[in-house]
Formats: sequence, structure tokens, C-alpha cells
Amino acid sequence: MEKFWTPVGEGVKTPEEVSRLIQNLFPGKIAFDLATEVDGKTSQLPGLSGMKVMEKRFLKLLPYKPTPAFSSLAESLP
Repeated sequence: MEKFWTPVGEGVKTPEEVSRLIQNLFPGKIAFDLATEVDGKTSQLPGLSGMKVMEKRFLKLLPYKPTPAFSSLAESLP
């Protein structure tokens, strides 16, 4: 799932368009709060423990970065 999951529309739209869409739908810190919540629920499913696909994608797509919740994750990205 970590290798193949992308936000809906990412394969059709440019990264800038996807980023703008996420920013419009989930402004500011809300995007990262949502990603943390969804990833937390997904991680509870069998075989998906520790997955943070939304958090990682949002870190790559959004121009701003949150502070504490994502700091360790951001450091692990290439």
C-alpha cells in the first residue's frame, strides 16, 4: 500500500494541482490532523500497522510543514 497509494486524482493532475486541492479542502493544520487521524485508523487494520501513507504524501505535496506531530516523519523522507 505504501508503494502504490496516492490521493485521488494525483495520477491525472499535476502535483501543484493536487497540492492546491488539498490546501483548499483542508486548510493549514487541518490537512495534517486529518492525515494523522486516517493513518491512525488505517494502522489498526490487520497487516497495516505503522503505515503513514497520507502523512508522507501530504509532507511531499504541501508547501508548509507542521511542527511536532510530523517532525520525525519528515526527517525520515528522502
